[in-house]
Amino acid sequence: MTRNDRLLYLSLPLIGLFAYTALSKLLAPGVFREALLNQPLPEGLSLSLVWAIPLAELLAVGLLLYAPCLGDLHM
Repeated sequence: MTRNDRLLYLSLPLIGLFAYTALSKLLAPGVFREALLNQPLPEGLSLSLVWAIPLAELLAVGLLLYAPCLGDLHM
């Protein structure tokens, strides 16, 4: 097993977690929006975070999937 394989296997739980949470927020944006509006944040910020947080989570998934493919370039 190579180092990149180990990194991928260790990253799989995080990939699953971030993908699940992002998709659940994108599939039910109204529920997520209401939850954010209950937080002590300005309303305008809460409304923009409804889309920014799931997109950031999907970006994290992409980076976690891409990082093991870089090999020794990122070391």
